[in-house]
Amino acid sequence: MTLPISIDDVPYYNGSYNGDLIIIEEVIYYFPHTDLTQEYIDRTTKSRMPLALRLLANVLSSVGNLTGLKGSNRSRIRKKGLWKSGDSCGSLQQTLDTHISTRKKEKQPEMSFSSSLPMPERFHRDEVQNLTLSSIGVLSFDAHSDSHDFKIGLVRKGLLRAALAEAHFNIL
Repeated sequence: MTLPISIDDVPYYNGSYNGDLIIIEEVIYYFPHTDLTQEYIDRTTKSRMPLALRLLANVLSSVGNLTGLKGSNRSRIRKKGLWKSGDSCGSLQQTLDTHISTRKKEKQPEMSFSSSLPMPERFHRDEVQNLTLSSIGVLSFDAHSDSHDFKIGLVRKGLLRAALAEAHFNIL
């Protein structure tokens, strides 16, 4: 495996958001892109689908999140042009750090918390404590005075473990 790598569409914050987890040398980034709670509300309130079919769709979606039947290295960061093929860890880190810094400066203070995605996160190896990867593929750690849980899934668990090892993170 060669870093950098992204693990795409990773649920975070009790499954409230989907985003892309990007692993480079000694740094984990998370870029949320979808408010799953709002998406669920929109889907269920606007749907004319019978209740039984909506429930089945929700079960299948949950199974997909548990198993991790999603992709890797198709991050939306690539689609925005922030990550180009062949970028080294160093150049990607500089680009992503600049992007996060710019986003934090542009953040509108009047936006309500419930109607906005969380800011992208950056976790350096020195800030991460109690890093674990569960048997069902949940990456958990403490950083920035908070606990973080990312539902990677069973299928992508091995890929994540290898990426974290290459990035010099120690899993408990």
